[in-house]
Amino acid sequence: MKATARRRSIGVLFVIIAAALTGYSQDSASLNSGHRKALLIGNGEYSALRHLPFISKGLQHVAESLGKTGFEVTSLDNITANNLSAQIKHFIDELESGDVFLFYYSGYAVQASVDGQSGNYLLPTDFDPVPVRSKKAVFDDFAYPIKELYKASHQKLRLMIIIVDAPWIVDLNLTEILGDGLMFPALPEDGENVVAFAATPDVAVEVPSDGGESLFSGAFANGILQPLELMKLLSDIQGKVKDASNQQQQPVYFPNVRQTFYFTLPKNPDPQLGRSYQNPKDHEYYVWIPSGTFNMGCVPGSKCESQEKPQHPVTLTKSFWMGTTEVTVLAYERYVAVDKKNRRMPQAPLWNRKFQKEDLPIASVSWEGARDYCQWAGGRLPTEAEWEYAARDNVPDQIYPFNDENSRDHANFAGKKEADIWEDTTSPVRSFSPSPRFSLYDMAGNVWEWVNDWYSATYYGESPPIDPLGPATGKGHVARGGSYDSDPKEHLRISFRKPFKTAENNVGFRCVLDDTPQTRKRLGVQ
Repeated sequence: MKATARRRSIGVLFVIIAAALTGYSQDSASLNSGHRKALLIGNGEYSALRHLPFISKGLQHVAESLGKTGFEVTSLDNITANNLSAQIKHFIDELESGDVFLFYYSGYAVQASVDGQSGNYLLPTDFDPVPVRSKKAVFDDFAYPIKELYKASHQKLRLMIIIVDAPWIVDLNLTEILGDGLMFPALPEDGENVVAFAATPDVAVEVPSDGGESLFSGAFANGILQPLELMKLLSDIQGKVKDASNQQQQPVYFPNVRQTFYFTLPKNPDPQLGRSYQNPKDHEYYVWIPSGTFNMGCVPGSKCESQEKPQHPVTLTKSFWMGTTEVTVLAYERYVAVDKKNRRMPQAPLWNRKFQKEDLPIASVSWEGARDYCQWAGGRLPTEAEWEYAARDNVPDQIYPFNDENSRDHANFAGKKEADIWEDTTSPVRSFSPSPRFSLYDMAGNVWEWVNDWYSATYYGESPPIDPLGPATGKGHVARGGSYDSDPKEHLRISFRKPFKTAENNVGFRCVLDDTPQTRKRLGVQ
């Protein structure tokens, strides 16, 4: 399989774009209830383009697998332009509030720029490039814009999943309006939704010559029968397709999902994953982080400092609860108010005189002060391993948060860019998107976060593989995650670590609670 592309500088395997959480106590199983409805379209027999004989096989495979996972499946093949638009509109109109809607398309699709407007289009089987090339026809009349599917998100759906298996090279001699592959999608802003493409934006691949099943459709059809959470499933599919194609095809997905979803439910899914609970002691919210194994430190092939090496496997044998946000000014004020004789607020930064803005993260707190606060709240500072495990969000070998070097656009670092409108100041907690699986905010940027470990530049070479606690002594303690005045090119990496000896106005913290019966009782976990 050969790849050809006009590539944008994206440098990522997949991109995650998540919307801000609107509530703090959520039912992780709620996405798995309600009616499941799927519309599947496979276009392989084109009148003016090379036939795709494998499409029908993939269509049938996906339909059978979805049926086994409780979906009501409508499957259509070889649809012309008029029927394509009409069938999709009819299906969307029939959706009801609370439905889970899956749209699957396999065939040709392109990115096009017409009259200054760019978008992704599905090509019906009767697509005719001649009138489009001669400019005697409007492109939209001959192809279906994917963004039209987003109208379904206004139906108050429980979840919308859009799967587009259309990475094939399209030779139409329309270079003035067409680009290679698909472009980054303009995502729907409301509701719970996921868009997944079979290849990286701006990349197209050769049509397979063996007549077999599409790699992406095959991996998707097989994967949804496994008891994998949606984000883990898509990550797993990505790895399988990438390996099977010898690194030539890399699926991508763009989720705006705040809760967990399973095509096939595990036998004993933990009901706490994806929920947050308020700690009555400090009134902060905490989420459950399950025990697990991960690779800690510099991802091989990425540019890192020696202190981040070597990457090494770490197993955390105990689950824990982590603060969804960095500890806020308001929470720290509560802590001080309990014992005014022995506790005091740190020096307020210039941008928050007298701590008037209580939704900013507390900063300028020493490591000892952060430790004492967490003890008062019923917990402790996270170990460095726990912090990195939570920051990686159960996605293997992430170099950057959301596995995207452009996630700097969605975190508070030095300067202003995209959603980061704050310069030389911290931002209110929850100003940016939470991590998709663990629902943690600001694990990148805003303020550095104290962890429990002493700092050693060589510790990774001697760290125990199970529940590491850091060196016995050291000069200063580790802080992770970067801050509002950090250089994203250097400090955005999840593996980056930095020692601090004293309180600084760019250093804050978050707490963890051990997962004990007492903790669950305090949080009100049923």
